[in-house]
Amino acid sequence: MDKAGRRALPVRWIRKGDDIDCEAWDISVDGMFLRTNEDVQVGELLQLAITLHNRCRLRMFVAAAFIGETTSGRGIGVEIHIMDDMERLVWEDYHRSLAVRDEDDSLGLVWCESVDGLEELRAAHVGDGASTAMTP
Repeated sequence: MDKAGRRALPVRWIRKGDDIDCEAWDISVDGMFLRTNEDVQVGELLQLAITLHNRCRLRMFVAAAFIGETTSGRGIGVEIHIMDDMERLVWEDYHRSLAVRDEDDSLGLVWCESVDGLEELRAAHVGDGASTAMTP
């Protein structure tokens, strides 16, 4: 957690030969900042696996838009380019929850064990007003 109370999101950067564990900060619906000392070229495509609430793992391809120092540390600013439709819904829901959580720290959210578990999640929690994403 940083000084402003923001939490880092664990990210695994999947690379040929050696994966790199890093943290995502400054999260938006279209991208994030990866805190890492690794270097890449602007425009380079990266494959990421992101774990939400230690349970729901999402995969995405992102493109490096910025490499360098920021107020969040040294790293890579990335834009999301490719993501499965269902995982995109989960990501967007997660992003919305960040904005709501900033307004109300008491908000409790329920997250899936996997994207495959969304139907069970909805069935179990939609009556409780939990935020869910569903397949069509």
